[in-house]
Amino acid sequence: MQIEVVTANRMALSDFADKHGLVMQVKERTRTELWRGFDYESNRYYAQFRDVDVKDGAVLRGTFGNGRTPEAAMANYAKEISGKLLVKDWHKPDERKEFHAPELTT
Repeated sequence: MQIEVVTANRMALSDFADKHGLVMQVKERTRTELWRGFDYESNRYYAQFRDVDVKDGAVLRGTFGNGRTPEAAMANYAKEISGKLLVKDWHKPDERKEFHAPELTT
């Protein structure tokens, strides 16, 4: 028997950003920026690509990743946007781009 294994389309988050000209923003929250019920340490940083939203049907929604460190926030963000249709610069009709994110790794 012959077996052919076809692997999933995967790409490093940094390579994906370079390919599409994206800028990763990582921000640190203060304790006062989170509702008291949230664990500050687990949500200390959040990460997202600048001016990029996820297209969910006919709706665009902002998406970000949370983490204890900038690296953890970026890894969480990669997981959140993997396999999704992304829209860059939706507010600039001449520059708007839509593209799918593959399975992203960090």
